[in-house]
Amino acid sequence: MALAGLRGHALRLLLTGLAVFVGVSFLAGTLVYGDTATAAFYADLARSARNVDVDVRAFDESMKIEPSALDRVRAVPGVSAVDGRYHEKLPLLAPDGRLITDAGRVGIVLSLPGAMPAYDVASGRLPVARGEIAVDKSTVDVYGFAIGAPVRALDRSGKPHPMTLVGVLDFGVNRLYFGLSVAALATPDLTALTAPTGYAEITVAAAPGTDPAVLQARVRAALDGQYRVRTGDQLGWVLARRAAKYVDGFLAVLLAFGLVALTVAGFVIYNTFTILAAQRSRELALLRCLGARRRQLVGAVLLEAGTLGAAGSAAGLVGSVLVGYGLIGARDIVGAT
Repeated sequence: MALAGLRGHALRLLLTGLAVFVGVSFLAGTLVYGDTATAAFYADLARSARNVDVDVRAFDESMKIEPSALDRVRAVPGVSAVDGRYHEKLPLLAPDGRLITDAGRVGIVLSLPGAMPAYDVASGRLPVARGEIAVDKSTVDVYGFAIGAPVRALDRSGKPHPMTLVGVLDFGVNRLYFGLSVAALATPDLTALTAPTGYAEITVAAAPGTDPAVLQARVRAALDGQYRVRTGDQLGWVLARRAAKYVDGFLAVLLAFGLVALTVAGFVIYNTFTILAAQRSRELALLRCLGARRRQLVGAVLLEAGTLGAAGSAAGLVGSVLVGYGLIGARDIVGAT
């Protein structure tokens, strides 16, 4: 009887089914987008901590790690490889001679990756000789640099040094470098141009069979607790949360709209079923005259509502995937412009 009622009032129930579909699609689609975007942030930022089992930084990350700390870490039992990473200021000049800045901040230079690379090479290669430089993709695109073309870098005294662009770097969504020009140099050039006084970070790879948590404790003890020591997993989580927080605000707005859409859909569904029940009062009365019990009629109406809700929700869940990935596609298009 319930299925016959659905077939007999298909057009009138279409609005209710559509309301369920839209409400579920928008709300679930927002959740799909949020989970997918957050997972993308984690996966993208994992490159900064990939192959890293233990990471050492100063408690105040604007401070440097003493060069002697590198040898102390290297001597810790269970260490397979150690990289000392430099992170220094390095102003670059645009092709027209203007200083490249962002909100008054000049660019930075990183040392070449060792066994645990913190960035990828989008095209070209990393510098291997003096006079070669690699620059981040955003700066290359904005200022029109090309591989093989000259790039001028300024030393600490402000003197320009012509270099040859040999590679383009990809940092993904790492907000640490957002808006800044980022270069990579071989150690001789980096030392000559910036005169670093210490490392920004020391990364450690564990020997096979060594637990990163155990190695973390050993490294912390070797450094006398002077620096913050994290496992690679802890570092990846911290970096990912720094970037993922930028999607949280947008996701909250989307969820608010999703809840509004679901509330409106609830009112539409309630009003539609109220109208349908009033319009079918004669039909229900006739069924009572034919011997149908009150419980049977109530059950039939509830079964109709449940069937319609289940069908609309199932369609909405399918639609939510399209909505979620549509939002991701829109984000990528907007982010590329």
